Amino acid sequence: LDTDAGVGVAGHSMGGQATVYSSSAAGAGYSIKTAVMHHAYTHSFPAPQVPFLAFTGAQDTTAPPLMTHGFYEAEGTNPAK
Repeated sequence: LDTDAGVGVAGHSMGGQATVYSSSAAGAGYSIKTAVMHHAYTHSFPAPQVPFLAFTGAQDTTAPPLMTHGFYEAEGTNPAK
């Protein structure tokens, strides 16, 4: 196990929100290198600063695509998405 390589984080729904924050400036200093957000339920949109993959669905009424677009398009978002 190479702990110097950093870690990846992933979360679904409210865990997706935690992943959005962890991958942004708020998570600096924790060696987070990549993130996966599954239907992130969030009303604030910090810019992910690591490469990330985001999942959403057109029929999702709990965490609609607008929530994903908020952090996907945030100013300062890592271009590797």
